[in-house]
Formats: sequence, C-alpha cells, structure tokens
Amino acid sequence: DGVRYRTRVFTELDSAKNILYGSNQQQAGNTKQLFMDVYWPKNDTFSQRPVVVLAHGGSFLVGERGEIKGLCYEFASRGFTAVTIDYRLFNDFSQNIDSVMIYDVVTEAVSDMKAAVRKVREDAHNSNPYGVDTNLIFIGGVSAGAITADHYAYLDSTDNLNFTLDSVIQSNGGFEGNTSSNDQFSTEVKGVLNYSGALRHDYWIQADNVPLFSVHEDQDPVVPYGKQITTSLGTPIEVSGSGALHLVAEEVGIMNRLITIENSNGHVKYFLDGPNTEIYGLVIDS
Repeated sequence: DGVRYRTRVFTELDSAKNILYGSNQQQAGNTKQLFMDVYWPKNDTFSQRPVVVLAHGGSFLVGERGEIKGLCYEFASRGFTAVTIDYRLFNDFSQNIDSVMIYDVVTEAVSDMKAAVRKVREDAHNSNPYGVDTNLIFIGGVSAGAITADHYAYLDSTDNLNFTLDSVIQSNGGFEGNTSSNDQFSTEVKGVLNYSGALRHDYWIQADNVPLFSVHEDQDPVVPYGKQITTSLGTPIEVSGSGALHLVAEEVGIMNRLITIENSNGHVKYFLDGPNTEIYGLVIDS
C-alpha cells in the first residue's frame, strides 16, 4: 500500500526474549549458549511477515544483542518481525590475533547466524508464534554484525578459497556451520542489510547472489568504505567495504543500493548521532 514497511504504522509491539537457538565452543574452550530476542507488531492482521535477523557490532570482541533493539523496534513498527541475536566473540587473549584467527572468529559468527535463521524457520514450522513468512528472511547487522551477514550471504562453496580459509571453514562445520543440530531447516535468505560492513574479498559476490542494501560513511576509519587495509580487527587485513561491494554488485548485475554518508569520518555515526536512534511513542510488551 506504499505505507507499511516504509513508515511506522504500529505504536505497540510484542516481544519474546532470551530464546535459546544454539550453543558452541569459543576460542578459550568454554561453551557459549546463544540467545535471540524477537519483536513484532502488536494486533497485526498479518499472520506472516518478512523477518529481519540482525547482529550487533563490536569488532568481534565486545557487544551484545540488546544494543540494536532500537533498530529492531524500527523494523517491527513498520510491519516486520525483527530478531537480534548473540554470536560468539573472541575471548582467548592468550593467543595472538592474526589473519587465521580473524578467519576463525568471522566463520564462527556466520555459523551462529545460520543457526539463528534455522531456529526462525523451525519455530515457524512448529506454531509460528512470531508471525514469520519463511520465504522472506533477510539478514543484516551493524559493523562486525554486517561483516558477519556479508560473509553469510556471499562466501560459499563455489568461491575460490585459499587452503587456510577452507580449513577454518571445514573445522567449524563447513558452510552450514555446527552451532545447532536442526539441519533439516534451510539457511536460505532473500537479501542483506549491510550497515558499515565489509567482505574479505569483493569478488566473492556473484551474479546469482541475493540483493544487497548498504549504508556507509565515505571516510569511515574503522571499517573502510572501499578496498583498504584495516587494523580494527586486531591485525592488518585488507577488506572490501560497502563502496567496493556496490561496484561489484553493479558489475555482476545483482539488485543493490548504497547510501553513502558523504564527508563523514564517523563509524555508524548515522545511527549514533542521528534521528534514527530516537524511538517515538513505541510501547514494548515484554
């Protein structure tokens, strides 16, 4: 109708908190249980809604799912079901952070996000308590969460991988991961919401991949806008930020949109200092 999904049409939301979706081992050897929180519009006449599964930022070192509940509120108030998830963070500081360790940390996060998507489908299959349309599942995140979503969507078995990265992926359960055992449910998604994220290599984006929506500051000092070396993950490594991903997406012909925040040297400052952080008149029923 040109209104729902574009603007806030709901002022009251329902939520379900602390939903266990998987568990897995961290670098320090401990097992971490992983939870998600779900938000959806209250008294909605739609019984099946598009769902957005989101991951927080924090350089894979810090952060927790509640940090982006405001973003979930925004999506839910527009008529989506919105999910914010835990994922494993680096926690063994007795080890040096090198490129192999970065591969491992990102691969673990991707494994966790795939388990969360399977859980969304499993719950929908059972009683669909959150009103999900399983044909319209999108993934995304902010900063490290966006890096996770980008690798979830665009790194797959058809890509040319070096021996080290392939070994890391196989040791973490392969491309489907090993964070949950409900492998009968698909991890297929319809698109990616990339808020200041990046891919290790932009050429992993192929013509048959899902659509990409990105927002990024053009002078971001943490996650580069273009193809550049970053040290924000603990060691120098070249990545392709949203500007570089947009160019490849255009070249191979996948649907995509990039919003560039020009002349800005912030990192997700468009959330931290802008009107998008303010929630007007929304009531959450926990």
